[in-house]
Formats: sequence, structure tokens, C-alpha cells
Amino acid sequence: MRLIFRGFVTLWLALFAAMALAQQWYEGGTLHDATLLEWKQATPENKLATIADMVSATYNRESFVPLVQNTISSGRMPAIKKIAETLVGQMDEIANDPTVASPDHMVVEAALMLMIANGMLRN
Repeated sequence: MRLIFRGFVTLWLALFAAMALAQQWYEGGTLHDATLLEWKQATPENKLATIADMVSATYNRESFVPLVQNTISSGRMPAIKKIAETLVGQMDEIANDPTVASPDHMVVEAALMLMIANGMLRN
């Protein structure tokens, strides 16, 4: 009985440790200085984390128009995730459209252009 209990505790601790080490959806983005070609090759998780970081930084600088600032203030992380998901979808469209962008365009430039085009940034 004691051996079974130890095995159960060991398994439970291993599962708990794995869950603790898992990144949140907004962690681990590495595409801040990437090109659109690198964006196209990145994982969806990396894309979302990178754009969420950009959205958070823009929010922290209070650079969004009041509507977006207030939406994030009241909705917190779920609001940031929703905005980031929308921007990721738009970034994917841009990155895959050769008539809009070349592969050497930078992700940060494209993200800023999308925020401006969506009317999200203060003048």
C-alpha cells in the first residue's frame, strides 16, 4: 500500500511540475525583430505571444485610442488575447500576400501599420 501511495505522489508531483513549467499563452514570443519570412515560419504560439507583448507594451505606454485602452483596462488579459489574435490573423494575411509585403519587411513595422490601419493608435 505504501509503495502505491509513493508512486501516486511521485506521479502527481511530476504532473504538477510539468504544469508549473508550461508557459502561459503570452510568454515566449521571439519575433519582435523578425522579418515577415520568419513570421511565416513561426509557430502560432510564438506569433500570439509576440503580438500580445506588443499590445501590452502599447497599452502600458497609453498609446491606444481611449476605446482600446478602456477595453484592455476592463478586460485585462482576455482583452489583450482577443486583440492579439485578431492582429495575428491580419499579420498572417499580410505575410502570405506578396503584393502587400516583401519577406524582408519587419514584423514590428507590419504590426504598427496594422494598429494604425485599424484605428487603434492615438494620433
